[in-house]
Amino acid sequence: MDAKQLIATLSDIASLINAERDTDTILRQMIAAACRHLGWYRGTIMSIDLASGYAYVTVRYDPSLLPNAGAANWALATSPSLVALRYNEPVFISNAKTSAEFPGFQKESIEKNYSSVLVVPMNCTDIDSRPIVLTLVSREIKSLSPDDLALIKLIVQLGTIALEKQRNILDQQKAVEQKQEVLARHTQWMEQALSDDSVKNLAAVIGPALNQPMLVIDSTTNTVLPGRSPDPRYFDDQEWGEYVERELATRIQSVCREGLKNATSAKVDLSYARGTQNFSTIARLRLLEIDGQSAGALCLLGDEDIQEMDLLLIESAKQALSVQLMRNLIRFQFEQRSLDALFLEIIEGTWKSENDVAQRALKYGLKLNSPNRMIMISFVDADRIPETVWNSMLRGLSFLAEHIDPRAVVIARPDAMIFILPVGSSKSLEVVKPLMNRLVQELGRASHELPTMVVGDVCSDLAQYRDQFRKQASVLSIAVSLGKRGVVSTSMLGPLSMLLVSADLAQVRVFTKEVLGPVLQHDAENETQFFETLEAFMDAGYRNQQCADRLGIHVTTLRYRLTRMTDLFKLDLDTSSRRFELELAVRIFKLLND
Repeated sequence: MDAKQLIATLSDIASLINAERDTDTILRQMIAAACRHLGWYRGTIMSIDLASGYAYVTVRYDPSLLPNAGAANWALATSPSLVALRYNEPVFISNAKTSAEFPGFQKESIEKNYSSVLVVPMNCTDIDSRPIVLTLVSREIKSLSPDDLALIKLIVQLGTIALEKQRNILDQQKAVEQKQEVLARHTQWMEQALSDDSVKNLAAVIGPALNQPMLVIDSTTNTVLPGRSPDPRYFDDQEWGEYVERELATRIQSVCREGLKNATSAKVDLSYARGTQNFSTIARLRLLEIDGQSAGALCLLGDEDIQEMDLLLIESAKQALSVQLMRNLIRFQFEQRSLDALFLEIIEGTWKSENDVAQRALKYGLKLNSPNRMIMISFVDADRIPETVWNSMLRGLSFLAEHIDPRAVVIARPDAMIFILPVGSSKSLEVVKPLMNRLVQELGRASHELPTMVVGDVCSDLAQYRDQFRKQASVLSIAVSLGKRGVVSTSMLGPLSMLLVSADLAQVRVFTKEVLGPVLQHDAENETQFFETLEAFMDAGYRNQQCADRLGIHVTTLRYRLTRMTDLFKLDLDTSSRRFELELAVRIFKLLND
């Protein structure tokens, strides 16, 4: 062995490693050094693929320069490579031609005319994470001294350093490429958020880039935007979207509100069912904020580990969606304030030019000279609804209006919301009943209580809006003060209703209970019809025959009932003052309990 030449060769290999030269070149020179200075003929580095059961040649040094100088792969069952890896020790075969322990080497050694074989495990893996070994062969039968083995281990260690350095370089390059990809996507998403006004379009672009299926909860419009299906075996993407909208949206919104009540991120269990099939998954929630206020959430489905690059993508998605929601909110608030101000001019009659008002209304798609119907909406406990929830319902109602009819608009009042809907060829209230049911459902879902809703007459010119607004506002005020929920008719507007608005309802209820309580209790306990009889007698103008006809009974039976009522409840139906008191109590009771 020429020690000086070997040291020089090893120094050259170290320089190549330091210069970040091609790894295959470094490894080939490393094998060449081992062969030249230690008397080996040729060598290979093989990757061990345990899954396939084969060892694959990745780098070969062969001075014969003949193509296909050795096998390209080896069955591990016939190779010493697996033994070397298992015990992490070199395997030396003094004469492969006569050794039957590894038949693969025995066969090739006879064919290629070589004798000794040395297999040395390298304490590293290739770029595919497969363990690797160095194999050296000699034409002559060799002996392996401790010094030779130590030198081979030193050369192998240099190869390991080269491979690890190359791996680090590749990892760094991959990280840089991933970060560049994240940056490119971030730029793309932000550009779309700043140029488009559709959260749905932005979500459709973001979804495919994330490894987990996602949902976007848009609290500004009370909507849930589904991405791809979390389980294609049971839902395709379209079926999943329909299922979320139809059955899952409300619960997902509730889960998000609870999970993110005091946090910006959360991980919660989400279960749902389709027919008899039950599903369960992990929902990872990320808060979407606008000026510190919750605007919704990004929900990722699945329990897979989220990698660092995925976290960067998720953060970019959060920022883009938050910007989109902020832009939409600012645009909505600006347009809403302008529309609200215009409507205020209309209902207060402060406008100067009818044509000017009509032209300004057209900017919002509202045709004042075409038939429109106003639906006025409020809540019995409106003062208990937080401002953020109220504003969210208003935006949600506007979003719903766009989908029901692009010409529909929503007006915001301090204590009510007004839905103005264009009227088609039919002006019948039956046409808007499905719409009213949907409004009740959507608003009830958002506020957790049924709204109070008044549907007005059709308005066909500017002057009618002011009168209709006042009439509907009066009815709505009365209905809310009386605790009415659901759709209320304008026919309830009357002197008695107006009186009750300014009265103490608690005292009014005490009055009706004192006057009618015994009658109602007796009917409930004895299955009698005294209250029904009393109401019919009043409606008939206290005339016996007309009352009997209305009830479908004989006049003698009516007289008997009236006598029993007088005896049981001390009712005096002969004096006008007592009749007024009874009739007032009956009318109030009916109004409060319809």
